[in-house]
Amino acid sequence: MRPQAANPVPWWVTAIVLPAVFLLLGALIGFFGTWIRDKLDSRRAKQAFLKAIRRELESLEKQLDAAMAEIEDSKKKMEASWHVPQFSLAFRTTVYTSQLGKLKDVADPLLLEVVEIYSDVFALSGIVELLNRHSSEALTRKPPEALRFFGQRREEETDSFLQALGLVGSACQVLLEQLGPIRTRVRNVLPKLPG
Repeated sequence: MRPQAANPVPWWVTAIVLPAVFLLLGALIGFFGTWIRDKLDSRRAKQAFLKAIRRELESLEKQLDAAMAEIEDSKKKMEASWHVPQFSLAFRTTVYTSQLGKLKDVADPLLLEVVEIYSDVFALSGIVELLNRHSSEALTRKPPEALRFFGQRREEETDSFLQALGLVGSACQVLLEQLGPIRTRVRNVLPKLPG
């Protein structure tokens, strides 16, 4: 019979330290595993968002072109025949408004560029509202056909109407000046977005 060797490891190492080390190691593995998965999920969400935004911006570019053509056409009609325009510009922004909040980080320069484009698009509604307010005012000042042949009153009403029409023309010009740069920025950002 052999004599038993003395246990070189104290009992508290096997009972306390070793389980604590394995517990800490498991917690670290879990933490880093979750962190890596979150990073990958965030990257996938960002790529999916950018692909969807590309499609939406392609559509927005066409809408901006159509809006600019409509405004220029209305401005020409207004100058030629005193036709007072009314506009209702509504741009598709569903992907942006519904998906932006799902991104964890928008500090990427490309994402910031997209955010700036959409904030400018949303700001257009104020200009359209002002233009329509001026159009409504011009319509209330437009002299009825029956009064156009009665001397002084006709001239005063016509002058008032022409002033209001000038405000509509100025608002149309401001709207065109805002739409042009937005369209250019959309065209510049599209090649940078994943297809």
